[in-house]
Amino acid sequence: MFTQLCILLSAAVNLPAFIPPSLTELRALWREHRGNEDIERLILEIQHQRQTLMQMRSLVDASVKEVRSISLVPVDHASPLIALQTRLVQETVRASEAGGHLPSVQYRGKKNERDDR
Repeated sequence: MFTQLCILLSAAVNLPAFIPPSLTELRALWREHRGNEDIERLILEIQHQRQTLMQMRSLVDASVKEVRSISLVPVDHASPLIALQTRLVQETVRASEAGGHLPSVQYRGKKNERDDR
C-alpha cells in the first residue's frame, strides 16, 4: 500500500526543470525578506530538507557497507537499496552543486546576529 501511494504521489507531481537555489541565494533572500515568516519558513524548509538528505545518504551508505560486510545477501546494482543509494547520491550532489552544504540553524523567529552575515 505504501509503495502504491509513493507511485501515485510521484506521478502526480511533475516539477518543471529548474536550477536549485544556492546557499548564497537563500541567505540573500533571508536578509531581503527578514520578518516575512512565510518566506523564512520556506527557506528553513529547504535547508532542513538538504540536511536531512545528507543524513539519509550517510545512513544508506553505512547500510550498504554493513550488508556487504555481513554478506547475508548479495547487494547488486538491481537491489532496491543500491537504487536508493544512487538516488540519494544524485540528490546530494545536486544540492551540493547549488551550495547545499548547510550549517544547522536554530530558528527563533526574530532577528539575530547571524542574519547580518
